[in-house]
Amino acid sequence: MSKNNLTGQLTNVAVAAVGYIVADQVNKLPFIKDNPQIANFAKLGIGVYLAMTSRNAMLISAAQGAALNGAVGAGKQYGIVSGIGALGLGPGSNWNPGVAGGQSIIVR
Repeated sequence: MSKNNLTGQLTNVAVAAVGYIVADQVNKLPFIKDNPQIANFAKLGIGVYLAMTSRNAMLISAAQGAALNGAVGAGKQYGIVSGIGALGLGPGSNWNPGVAGGQSIIVR
């Protein structure tokens, strides 16, 4: 694999990750906040639409990330998907200082 090809693939993955993270912000929109059941389907639909209609490669990657966020969220919502996001990061995590959960590591 050439260095240019690897760099291009890593860029696509990074842009898709940004799209995934930005899609979480959809939950803060007033209409979506009042109707949380449709948030995942809105992210999935918008992501698929943008990925299919755009000609810009970076926008396509970001849209694919947003669609993945919606698909994973819908899967969790209906109990189809479990275990994704179980890395221990976030609230109650021992990895994030100041957010530690029920277990603590004490070093003396």
